[in-house]
Formats: sequence, structure tokens, C-alpha cells
Amino acid sequence: MSRPGFALLTVLWVVLALGVLGTLALHEAAAGSLTSRNRILLARAEWGRRACEQILDARYAERGVVIRLDTVDLGRGTWCTASPAREAQVEGSLLQVQFTAGIHGTPIQVRGTIWYRVAGSRLAVIEKEVE
Repeated sequence: MSRPGFALLTVLWVVLALGVLGTLALHEAAAGSLTSRNRILLARAEWGRRACEQILDARYAERGVVIRLDTVDLGRGTWCTASPAREAQVEGSLLQVQFTAGIHGTPIQVRGTIWYRVAGSRLAVIEKEVE
């Protein structure tokens, strides 16, 4: 094999290797980007669930009863709902509330159950379970 032929083959193999490395790097960057997006959406859904808790607490402080929250739009596609298992109006009684929050256009949802104890004009959190 002549020197120019050997040099040409070497350059072609180096270009091929660099192309493969570049493709792998782009694939890893895309996977990292999707992972980051997923984490951001999960964090937004969790913030939505917490916002739903605060809305429920504020409405209870204002009205003195726990009212079911239909889908509340929290902005940027984030929504939440809260549905109590029953009404708790007696001082010291327990109340179970199911919370769900998510992002429109994605399958991401955060669910949770909170047990409250009615304490005057406030709801005291007894236990939280978040999925």
C-alpha cells in the first residue's frame, strides 16, 4: 500500500471515530435534557400539590368548612384538586383529604393524602402520604 493510500485510510477512520463520538455525545446530551425536563415537571407538580394544601387551609380559615377544590389552574399548565372524604366540623375530629396535582399535556401527576385534625379555625396536619 502506498503512503497516500495509507494516509487516506487513516484520515477516514479518524473521521469515522470522531463522528461516532460526536453522535454518542449528542445522544447523552439529549437524554440528560429529557431527565432535567422530567425533574422540573415533577417539581412543578409537587409545588402544585402544596399550593392546593394552602388554598384548602386558607378557605377553611375564611369559611370554617372544608370545601372540595375542583380543578384549580395554578398557571403554566399546572393544576390541582383536593377532595375531602367527608366534612369535619366537630372540634378535634379527623379529616382525610386526597390531593392531586399535575401538568397539562404530560402524564405527570403527584398524589397525596393528608390527615387533618380540626383545631378551631385551623386545620392541624396529623400525617402526610405523598406518592
